[in-house]
Amino acid sequence: VLATQIPITYNRSFEVCDDFLDINGINNTNNDKRDGISTFDFSSVKTEIQTMLPTIGNYSITFYRNQVDALSELNPISDIVNYRNIGYPNTQTIWGRVDSDADNACFGLGPYVNLTVEKLPFANSVIIPRQCDDNHDGIFSFNTATLETTLLGTNQSFPVTVTYFDAANNPLKDANGVLITSPFPANFASTSQTIKAVVTNTSSLKCNDETTIQFIVDDLP
Repeated sequence: VLATQIPITYNRSFEVCDDFLDINGINNTNNDKRDGISTFDFSSVKTEIQTMLPTIGNYSITFYRNQVDALSELNPISDIVNYRNIGYPNTQTIWGRVDSDADNACFGLGPYVNLTVEKLPFANSVIIPRQCDDNHDGIFSFNTATLETTLLGTNQSFPVTVTYFDAANNPLKDANGVLITSPFPANFASTSQTIKAVVTNTSSLKCNDETTIQFIVDDLP
């Protein structure tokens, strides 16, 4: 009978936002921010397990991508600080194993870690038709009644909030100095500019996506 204080129900969960890296850890080039793969640091689990073990003796704590590998002690995870859940998109259960360095006796084996990659919201492209200035002031009142509907679409995974910023990354205001908030007004008085729309999940992680929207006011001859 081996002595261990690791509860049979022991489990730790980690959640992160989907990131912009592909499966090789290279910056996103093919919309990989929606591949369900991200980077996790679950090294704290190893530290926590160490405190549960008998003070006499030395132990090896290793983690595996699945139960089969853990049982056969094959393919241990080499980096638990920068682990990417490649091959297990969106969710993965990591198995931990604790063995005695003296005789390889197993002091613990179980699904100790749950990983979850939160999906990003969608900030869809919005095209605003360019307009001619109407009175030589460089400002035009654009019809933006459907801007936010197009921006959000219908496939969000979570409820979301929307914030808007100007080219200097300041909260967006119209040409009259009125702060623009969600929902976007049906008419937006603007000079030629490119604004940024940020769509954020209302989850605890607040994962977000963003897009730019261009307003063009052509000079009136």
